[in-house]
Amino acid sequence: MKNAVRAILFSLAFLAASPALAAVPENAAEIKAHLEFMGYEVSYFKDHMVAKHPIHPNFLLSQQASGMIATKPFKSNATGKQNRAKLLAISNDLNAGALAARYYIDKENDMVVEAFYPGSYSKQSFTLFIDAFNMMQKQVQADLKLLSEYFE
Repeated sequence: MKNAVRAILFSLAFLAASPALAAVPENAAEIKAHLEFMGYEVSYFKDHMVAKHPIHPNFLLSQQASGMIATKPFKSNATGKQNRAKLLAISNDLNAGALAARYYIDKENDMVVEAFYPGSYSKQSFTLFIDAFNMMQKQVQADLKLLSEYFE
């Protein structure tokens, strides 16, 4: 288990140092069918799959490096847009406790959470990845409710 977490963290570090080369995931039709089976409505936007769910948080999915990356933006409000230093401190705190995700503030001062799925698609491991990503996002949303001064 520790080796798997280390491999994911290494992949994230490599990904952070790599140029963004997003594309629709390989096996997009199979992944789309899988997400639809899990209750998502799936569409395409530019180089991403867009997954929307009535209960779980929505996210983008794209092929990147040697795997896929799931991305969830959290919009900052007017106060957040004017307090980049505070948003950076929040993302640093979240990164300190993260095992297989990264948090950053983008150029619009919105927070983004990303998780990397290494390797090629497998139904069982992808289901576990999406379940873990959803649990992580729900925790972030709960944390952000406490920080509603900065986020929509």
